[in-house]
Amino acid sequence: MPFFRKRKENTPKADAPGGGTDLRSIESTLKNDLLGVDDFKRSKIGFLTGVSAATKAISSLGNSVTETSSRLRRLFSASVNSSDIVPDLPASALVEQGQKKFILAMKLHSVSQTHLDRIQRNTYRSGLFYIVCSAVSVSVSLASCFLWTPTGVVEAVSRLGPLPLLLALAFKSCYTNWFVRRRSLDGAICYVRSFDWLPKNP
Repeated sequence: MPFFRKRKENTPKADAPGGGTDLRSIESTLKNDLLGVDDFKRSKIGFLTGVSAATKAISSLGNSVTETSSRLRRLFSASVNSSDIVPDLPASALVEQGQKKFILAMKLHSVSQTHLDRIQRNTYRSGLFYIVCSAVSVSVSLASCFLWTPTGVVEAVSRLGPLPLLLALAFKSCYTNWFVRRRSLDGAICYVRSFDWLPKNP
């Protein structure tokens, strides 16, 4: 009987010649994007002279630039206007001794002894890592200067590569390790004068 028959589905099957893909979409892509049929229909002179393609390319480039600048503005705003503002010590505490300032900073930021041990351990590892990387960078720079003598100051400075950044990171890790293990919030000049530069594990 007719009402027992199943209706045929109009959707393309996976085992059909198209493999479930919309052939009309592929045809439209080939005609419009590859051959430019729509551009030809809109303006035959623009198609033949290339003005239509140039206009489309400029429009696409303008949209990409607008989207990119919008993303960069949002990223910059999120990185600068952070809601997690780190509280500072009051001005009256800045004239105190290093150990007292360290205790006040611990209370202000709710840092426990476990946190201090973790900070010292992490700065010990990162400090040694950046020191080794700095030593490797110095060796590569010196070998490069001996093998290929630089012809000017700019080329000589460029041979340093990432050395300035590695030294800055090494100094930061070692200095943090120094005042955390001493439990005294002294300045970087005191750290340099102490000659106790290498990081230590708790």
